[in-house]
Amino acid sequence: MDGQEQTVNGWQLDRRVPAALIITVMLQFVGFVWWAASVNERVTALERDLADSSVMVERVTRVETRVDSIYWQLEKIDGKIDRIAEIN
Repeated sequence: MDGQEQTVNGWQLDRRVPAALIITVMLQFVGFVWWAASVNERVTALERDLADSSVMVERVTRVETRVDSIYWQLEKIDGKIDRIAEIN
């Protein structure tokens, strides 16, 4: 048996690794890091959008409350105008 080879459970291990394998593994790792960075960027953007939309939801709720109040005030004014018109 060669000094660089070793048999483990029927498998033969060799200490020589082709340069193509090393380059392939390195490229896969770089691709994974790049992908993870893009996912992180997308998540950050979504979190920022969610925070902005929660502020907008609160503002829309306040506007709806004001619109409802204005609607009921207009209904009261309309009723008073109708009563004045009936009197005259």
